[in-house]
Amino acid sequence: MGPVIKGIIAVLIISIGHLIVAVYYLLIYSGKRTKRLRQEAEAMGLSFTPSMDIESLDAVGHFDLFSKGKTRQVSNVLQGRVDSVDVMMFDYKHFTHGVPGSANKHTVVFFHSDRLKLPRFILGPKNMGYYLGKKLFLSEDMTTPENLAFIRGCFVRSPYGQDLRAYFSDEIFAFFSKNRGLATEGENNRLLLHRSRYVAPAKIPSFMDQAIKVFELFSF
Repeated sequence: MGPVIKGIIAVLIISIGHLIVAVYYLLIYSGKRTKRLRQEAEAMGLSFTPSMDIESLDAVGHFDLFSKGKTRQVSNVLQGRVDSVDVMMFDYKHFTHGVPGSANKHTVVFFHSDRLKLPRFILGPKNMGYYLGKKLFLSEDMTTPENLAFIRGCFVRSPYGQDLRAYFSDEIFAFFSKNRGLATEGENNRLLLHRSRYVAPAKIPSFMDQAIKVFELFSF
């Protein structure tokens, strides 16, 4: 057997392996997650929808998170009122290269409320994506020299630069200093919160509480 044939066989084996993983995820893991999240939604008094079309997602708003990737999917949508606030939580997945192994997963919480009046901003952890975005994103970082714990691990970026400072209380800086895995985007009467992974079903209630806390910090 020549090296070319061996190479072709190796590629086929790898491809079949990726296919088996993808099928396992779709048929077993995703099904179990959907079942558990449906149960959590019922316990929290929220409606549950297994999937949502991408056009409905675009209607949520033009957030930076939703502009990434070539293929986007929304699933496991929990929706209703929590602590007198209208809220929607869902799983969001986008593919960087169009293959199962490149999926980027997020659990997202979205608020649309008259109690919000926000300039456009992105707040998140300083990671590789942050440093890449710093070169590509034309808006400014908001400097916060009086909040050293915050600026060591987090950033705030906005077309409004330093003018954004008026919307951020010391309590907001303190909260995100302790919860650096969270990312938040805001614009007008809309606020988005997400983690760069799927939140485990058992932790959905506590994640919702955390999201409500963020809403309260930014609302009036």
